[in-house]
Amino acid sequence: MADAPVANISVDNGSVVTVNASVFCGRQGGCNNCTSHEFCLWCEGKQTCQVYYNASTTEQSCSKNESAYKDQCIYPIGVIPCIERKNCKACAQEDWLCYWCPSTAKCFRYASHNSQPADCAGDKWYVQDCPTGGGIGLMWVLIPILAIILIPIIIYIIIWLVCCCMRAAGYEPLEPAESAKKKHPKGIRLRAGSPQTRLTN
Repeated sequence: MADAPVANISVDNGSVVTVNASVFCGRQGGCNNCTSHEFCLWCEGKQTCQVYYNASTTEQSCSKNESAYKDQCIYPIGVIPCIERKNCKACAQEDWLCYWCPSTAKCFRYASHNSQPADCAGDKWYVQDCPTGGGIGLMWVLIPILAIILIPIIIYIIIWLVCCCMRAAGYEPLEPAESAKKKHPKGIRLRAGSPQTRLTN
């Protein structure tokens, strides 16, 4: 591990005292006291304040499952703050840190597991989960199918109702038109002296 850095600490009388940073951080109790110093890091798993060298040494001294905090005690190192999460999927992750409010389309800090946010209209908010939207997609598929099935039925019902109304008003259905009379072929008048007239004589 690298040599412990040296920190310049201001005291009340305005003078500056140079101390060993690892010794100084080790004396800080609690996350708030620890992270108030830019060169200190709070390791939640070990409940200790240690000097911050860099990201790689932090992973060795305070592993990811032992959340490490730098400059604040809300978001562990590497976690995106709630206000910077721009959609429900990014906001309502499995870290229980944030909740998504659809009425404002914003991500907020989730105070505790048992709390209910009061600043989200309609009491609709999501933590660790988001609406899938599967029902909406299914409706877009079902609507055309239902339209194809129902439109002919509706048209038939309308025509039937119109016919019933017309009968109730006294209108009778039209009789089929009489078939045209068959035209008989005209008789052929034979001339005198034709073969037919000769046979009949």
